[in-house]
Amino acid sequence: MRKKRLIRQNSLSIYVLLFTLSICLVTCNTNTEWQLEETIPLGDITPIGIAYDGAHFWMSDGDHNQVVKVNKTGKVLETLNNFRRPMHIAFDQQKLYIPEYGKDSIAVIDGKKTGFLNVAFELDAPAGIALSETGDVAVADFYNHRLLLRREGTWKSVGKKGRNAAGEFHYPTDVHFTSNALYVADAYNNRIQVFDLEGTHQLTFGRPDKMNAATGIYVWNDQVFVTDFENDRVLIYDTEGTLLQTLTEGFSNPTDLIVVDNQLYVINYKGRNMVRFGM
Repeated sequence: MRKKRLIRQNSLSIYVLLFTLSICLVTCNTNTEWQLEETIPLGDITPIGIAYDGAHFWMSDGDHNQVVKVNKTGKVLETLNNFRRPMHIAFDQQKLYIPEYGKDSIAVIDGKKTGFLNVAFELDAPAGIALSETGDVAVADFYNHRLLLRREGTWKSVGKKGRNAAGEFHYPTDVHFTSNALYVADAYNNRIQVFDLEGTHQLTFGRPDKMNAATGIYVWNDQVFVTDFENDRVLIYDTEGTLLQTLTEGFSNPTDLIVVDNQLYVINYKGRNMVRFGM
């Protein structure tokens, strides 16, 4: 008799657990998508690239040839001048890396000192830069239709001009490292290409989703975020290229994006603002 009572109690506990899990599957999934939470004005800043230094945002202002530091409310804290069309920037190890599209060089700001990244190839309008946790560097060399990759101290050129084949580029604009891959916004091929850390092509995706100028890219928690500039939207994929979500609210020519403290920040070139999304 006691054994039967224990069996009934265990069965009841299992049913309660299953019911709880079914409720969670219905309610929890509603909170897994990104939702627009705030639009942050940026004054007359026309933002192209965004980076984060652990406390504040840095933005390249292409129309005014400057890079600005702003807080999360959009207040300008510092302005660095005299850059020639700064593009998709990066911050790493207390240094700010600034590709200058109009100067064919990459400025490096280290505190109060300004230097330049020593690249083994001639640049033609560098549009984006990324740095890995192990010191690798990737540069989107816009008019040369290629990537420049520094791996273990040695530079190599990856890819060539083309419209269809793997490893062909048509104005690559931005790059992002993960621990084992390099993601490239192949802007005017309207797609994303993925390479291993040696520069070997692994995957291509995005073109069936009818991108129109894939300008900015960021990878976070197995999600790949892409700014679809001309279509005024952000596309979110998994790392295998499956489309997870399309964001369309709050954009006016989005150029770049970043995730900070589980919040997605997207900058709008035409809108001169930054929009924040949460989950």
